[in-house]
Amino acid sequence: MSEHIIKRASWCEHEYRRCPEGCPIEAAENRLREAHRRWHECAESYHNPDDFRDGLNSAIQALRNVTFALQSAKSQIKGFEEWYLKEQEQMRADPVLRWSLNARNTIVKQGDLKTLSRFKVTLIPSYEAEAAAVAGEQIAWEKLLESSPSSDAQTPVDVPVELTIQKVLEELHELDLPMSVRQNASVLFEHRWVDEKMPEYELLSLLAHSYGRLNTVLSRCH
Repeated sequence: MSEHIIKRASWCEHEYRRCPEGCPIEAAENRLREAHRRWHECAESYHNPDDFRDGLNSAIQALRNVTFALQSAKSQIKGFEEWYLKEQEQMRADPVLRWSLNARNTIVKQGDLKTLSRFKVTLIPSYEAEAAAVAGEQIAWEKLLESSPSSDAQTPVDVPVELTIQKVLEELHELDLPMSVRQNASVLFEHRWVDEKMPEYELLSLLAHSYGRLNTVLSRCH
């Protein structure tokens, strides 16, 4: 393809429409752009388990459909079969991309997500404790030794991964906490969604990697 139409999407500065009118792989690129949208939805709903799963399911389905749509256009692209065999070899050699292409039947099950996903809540009771935490673990330990342990104490707690932030805050509100803590405390939420088949990677990172690899395939096809 000798010419591209580079048009930035209004909703994301990193989203472009590259296909001119009549491009045979426009459907494949549309599915890739759809996956990009769903990725942003997952990121925005990261602390809302139901919405996150919905976005994740849709993103994975869109990623799967990129290759389906690309192959459906093969009759319109000269030399496609020989070229795509090489692309398939590279895609099969990528464990993350292989995961994304096979994940739909397993990743959307709540039990799989709950198996290794984590939701950690830390109550930081004072401004001093928060500053110490930001400055680094060593400084935090030094301050803890030099001052009152009650002012700097932090206790991370693993809570059920399906809870929302609002529900956690409601439960914290019910605790019998000192007034000084209620007035000065910060709450740190650490959520990490993983799939048991790729437990070493966070799910948004897996989706981003898959998007990037398929984007490269479409760029080469152009």
